[in-house]
Amino acid sequence: MHESINNIIKTYTEEDGDFYLCGSTWPVLDVTKILKETINKQAVRAGKQVVSRKEIEKLKDAGRYFLWI
Repeated sequence: MHESINNIIKTYTEEDGDFYLCGSTWPVLDVTKILKETINKQAVRAGKQVVSRKEIEKLKDAGRYFLWI
């Protein structure tokens, strides 16, 4: 996932990408961690301060982050 973080940032910021996670519970934590890093990196680039946990909740509310376990 770390090797793809620039693609994840692009998907999140430029393409309004959706994130659907399916399968066992252990990868969810890893993916969520990378998404939080992505959100934080984008905030720094944009000169903003955000709480990544709240941003993920917004993605969930918008149907852009869905967990299927």
